[in-house]
Amino acid sequence: MRWLVGTYADVIGDFVLDPKAGRLSAAMLHPCPPRPSFLARHPHQPVIYAVHELQTWQGGFGGAAAAYRLEADGRLAPLGAQGTGGSDPCHLATDADGRWLVVANYSSGHVTSLPIGTDAALGPAAEILAHAGASIDPVRQTHPHPHHVAWRGGRLLVSDLGMDRLVGYRLTAAGHFAPAGHDVVTPPGGGPRRILFHPSLPCGWVLNELHASLTRIAFAPDGTATVAETVPMLPAGHERRISGAELQVTPGGRFLYASNRGHDSIARFAVDAATGALTPLGHTPAGGAEPRHFAISPCGDWLLVAHQNSASVALFALDRSTGALAPTGQSVAIPKPVCLLPIGDVPRA
Repeated sequence: MRWLVGTYADVIGDFVLDPKAGRLSAAMLHPCPPRPSFLARHPHQPVIYAVHELQTWQGGFGGAAAAYRLEADGRLAPLGAQGTGGSDPCHLATDADGRWLVVANYSSGHVTSLPIGTDAALGPAAEILAHAGASIDPVRQTHPHPHHVAWRGGRLLVSDLGMDRLVGYRLTAAGHFAPAGHDVVTPPGGGPRRILFHPSLPCGWVLNELHASLTRIAFAPDGTATVAETVPMLPAGHERRISGAELQVTPGGRFLYASNRGHDSIARFAVDAATGALTPLGHTPAGGAEPRHFAISPCGDWLLVAHQNSASVALFALDRSTGALAPTGQSVAIPKPVCLLPIGDVPRA
């Protein structure tokens, strides 16, 4: 299985995981414009999208989103880029039909919609929407900071770290953001960074970066969401820098994992089969410095961790019956890795 890696360098990484043998290949590096930090795949075409997490792009304000076609010879062929109209775009997601790409612009507080053409290339922004609000942290929450966009059915949820809120939208046929109601207010000062939905239950979780905690949200049939519980991601008494980063759930929904920067660990949780409630199972050392992102292989047997500050992606074996993680001792060197995207059995050069 081929994986692509977003970075804070000027490359996209590229390696292969043999899921049967648990072996990693050496990495290839595809040169591209700076800071292709987060990646997403088109739902139907062999195309990936990257945000270029910048303050300015081609002389204009804000960063950019770019499309790259996965060629048969393994190359990433650029299909063009569009400005996002907001600074430091940090996350992106397509709708289920592959008609729209939505981008969260962290520093400026904007959310951007970009049309996707029939060739999967991006058109100019349809709307650049500014969030408005703040919360209680005097440093990180003085203004909005959209951090993640997640589709649930036809509804879009945007986690705003600066506002302690999940903001709900529906995207119109013209690509405009229509308020969907049912916003979720998350714990004050927590800083919601990342949203994840259970694969089958009507619930999900929010990772609160500033508190290093997980908040479970329950969805009613009408889309109303309520906060059910919040649990810590760190051991009791931990006093070092707190910064939660990423969370993932196993394909069947039995176990959930979350990464702690500073503590440099992966927190493990069992997921209740009826409610999605979390039971802590302990912490596994992440195998490097600053585990900004990690991903579980589609088969559910492997967990890979991208360490931004030690320039490596480490491989762990995942026990699907207990949720335990075991380091394999294998890693691949990639500069400043910050996002892992599995793309299947796609050839590479």
